[in-house]
Amino acid sequence: MKYCIEHKVVTLLENAVGTQKAEFYIDGIRFKQWDFNIRDGWLGDAWIASGTYEAKNFIDAINKFREDLSNIVPKLAFIGQAYIEYVSQPFLIKNLDWSDDKIFFLGFTSDREGVSLMFREEEKEALDFLLKYGSITKEFYYYWNDAVNTIGYSAKLLLMFSAVEALAKKKNGKNDYSKIEKILGLELKEQIYKPRTGIRHRLVHGEYILDSSGRNFVEEIHKKIVNYFNKNIFKKDLISEDVVNPQRHFYDNKEGGKWFIQQIDKNLESDSLIKDVVKDFEENELGELKKFKIIPSDLIDKY
Repeated sequence: MKYCIEHKVVTLLENAVGTQKAEFYIDGIRFKQWDFNIRDGWLGDAWIASGTYEAKNFIDAINKFREDLSNIVPKLAFIGQAYIEYVSQPFLIKNLDWSDDKIFFLGFTSDREGVSLMFREEEKEALDFLLKYGSITKEFYYYWNDAVNTIGYSAKLLLMFSAVEALAKKKNGKNDYSKIEKILGLELKEQIYKPRTGIRHRLVHGEYILDSSGRNFVEEIHKKIVNYFNKNIFKKDLISEDVVNPQRHFYDNKEGGKWFIQQIDKNLESDSLIKDVVKDFEENELGELKKFKIIPSDLIDKY
């Protein structure tokens, strides 16, 4: 089957290739400014990446498309020297072999505000204790603070590794691996610090670690550190070990879902379908969409 895919790419790069068109093609993918006109210039802080793919199904198509994006986008970040990200952004898939070309598969996300956590009496007690407790280096707190304030998965991991090592450092400056094992446990310590094959070694020596393996090492390390402080430093449970989505952030908070949708209004406002879809979803509730409607997935066959 043949599929056309459109994907939003958020970026602080303004696509000035071709001037009036604000677009270019590379490896069969078109990169176009989200919105552009001569009077107002570059609008939207985003691009649209689009391409056509032959695949067995729409899942294989989007995976191949994203694989191609993963080869191009990091190079755009390096050359353009500015923020660019697509993984958490909306995408739209159209099956070109269907007689009804008004049905699409949508993966939609939108930004939402971060959800706060409570700082209560237990947390205040923990703070009072740590301000008096002099056996932990300030470098641990610096690294941990940077990790909490960082968004990227691999960046978080590297900062957390440094925090763990600062926490377990010997007086001679060398790593105390027996203490690291006490903090992380044997299995996680081996996953991270095993010579040549450990995650830390691989990251530091240039192997990129994706967060799609099904195992969230950031969250595992976070919980191990909190547990270590509760059991070995405070000697009581002052920091919650059951926080959902620890290391919460002001930025990169998303909500959304995936649906089959049908176009019900033939009069689209823009030159790109995904722009109309995103606008409809952002401005209206799911049951009150103006230009599209949700189709139950059990009514879709052989997409």
